[in-house]
Amino acid sequence: MPRYLEFEVTLRGIEPRIWRRFQIADDATFGDLHRAIRDSFGWDGGHLWEFRASRQRPIAGFADDFLEGLDEPTPDAEEVQLASYFPASRSCVYVYDFGDDWTHEVKLKPRVSSPDRFHRRLLAGRRACPPEDCGGVPGYYRFVSVVETGVDPWDEDVADLKEWLGEWDPSAFDLQGEKRAFDTDKRVRAGFP
Repeated sequence: MPRYLEFEVTLRGIEPRIWRRFQIADDATFGDLHRAIRDSFGWDGGHLWEFRASRQRPIAGFADDFLEGLDEPTPDAEEVQLASYFPASRSCVYVYDFGDDWTHEVKLKPRVSSPDRFHRRLLAGRRACPPEDCGGVPGYYRFVSVVETGVDPWDEDVADLKEWLGEWDPSAFDLQGEKRAFDTDKRVRAGFP
């Protein structure tokens, strides 16, 4: 019977909590886990990212010749199996967009078996992902204020900000709609893989 790893991923620094829970094949790589987090949260993928055992030590990430020569190069996520880290460790962090520094707590849940065969499956989640390039956690709270009160705490033109935000609703999360795209892995993303 196929076995799967189940993860719950929470975006740090934001309340109410923004989180997703999904299952992924137990032979997956950290590259597969990156795409599962990216797609379940709705990130467009246009930024550098990395998995870390702590705030300092990289486990795996985006491999690029541009990044070579660093004191501690990041192992290529496509080559690092999840089984090399999990289940010996129960959690890690995933950092997306080194400018906005979106830090996600990645927690391993109990391993599951299922007669169903799939690569990944979205199970649950709450709240919308922050808008891409909004300025990290402070920018997120700024745009929540714009949407909920119509006031920009940074005193910029609210009409321009609302146009940029489009239909973004911080409390929205359509599990069934997200499942259809996530479970079939048919999203098209720009930027880094």
